[in-house]
Amino acid sequence: MVKNMPVFDLDNFKELINLIPSLQEAVILGLKRELKKPKQLKKIIKMDRSFIGEVSTLLQGKWTVDILYMIFFLNKPFFNDLRNNLPEINSRTLTTRLFSLEETGIIKRTVHTGRPVRVSYEMTAFGRGLILLFYPMVIYVILEYNKRGNSKKK
Repeated sequence: MVKNMPVFDLDNFKELINLIPSLQEAVILGLKRELKKPKQLKKIIKMDRSFIGEVSTLLQGKWTVDILYMIFFLNKPFFNDLRNNLPEINSRTLTTRLFSLEETGIIKRTVHTGRPVRVSYEMTAFGRGLILLFYPMVIYVILEYNKRGNSKKK
């Protein structure tokens, strides 16, 4: 079981929940079509594995998803806002993750001149799309764990 299971009101996500089976089926159909190309099968599989690895590195690293979540919901937070809302992360790790997210184009860093100089962060369109696509996976996991929990009680 997942520790600290989110306490979402799943009724708020009913449209998303209804779309999950369609999304899964669309992926299956696309993969089936792609794999019907026999000459390219090995090339496709190798390329897919490589690309999947690259995509997964976008969100790798402890705290990366937590940081994205906070930037998304705090809407252009300053560095200290992130530090205060993520007290478990030390400043060095936070700085490293923010730099990495900026380098991959997921977030944008803005320096505000003045005394003191302040730095804020915001999601790019790419980052916003990424975090919004992460939510169907989160909701799916919650649904599956809820099913497992309910089936164990019977």
